[in-house]
Amino acid sequence: MQHFYAIQNFIHHYSARYACETRIPSNQGSCGGSLRHLIDCILGRWHTHQHVAEHDHYPKWTRSISSTYITAINNDWDWFVRGDAIYFGKTWVFIASLGQCNDYRLFNTRVGAEREDLCVELWVKNAFDDDNWSACARWTDFSRRIDFGLFTLYQGVAITPQNKRQFGLRALINA
Repeated sequence: MQHFYAIQNFIHHYSARYACETRIPSNQGSCGGSLRHLIDCILGRWHTHQHVAEHDHYPKWTRSISSTYITAINNDWDWFVRGDAIYFGKTWVFIASLGQCNDYRLFNTRVGAEREDLCVELWVKNAFDDDNWSACARWTDFSRRIDFGLFTLYQGVAITPQNKRQFGLRALINA
């Protein structure tokens, strides 16, 4: 009787810190709205706000570990079990590093039996039903009339929910 065991491990560290400047009219308003604001914009009277930012939408840390075990049931059939653990670190909503999407962990598993021409398996995705957001991103409502003086007025954060726990049965036939 033969046994097969495999483990895969992936760790990724990503660091992209950089200085970021935001230029704001010196009156802290927008270009337009009053004659004074318009004159400040035309004359280039700006206040510069500097801060350190990290790359948005991609976490500093990600990790995945997968493990598979296969062994024979008899001369024709093998059975297997597989588990996956996935970690996705916190991410920034946009480049100014003002909002964050929390980190999350997912666990998937599958168990099944296979022979030369057939594979049957039961699987579970997101086994512990993690409900953190899977993605967060800056969003602008372009359906409204554009007012460049108040461009950021119609912006928000688009968030993507995590897929709920899923169960399934899969059969593969090799003809």
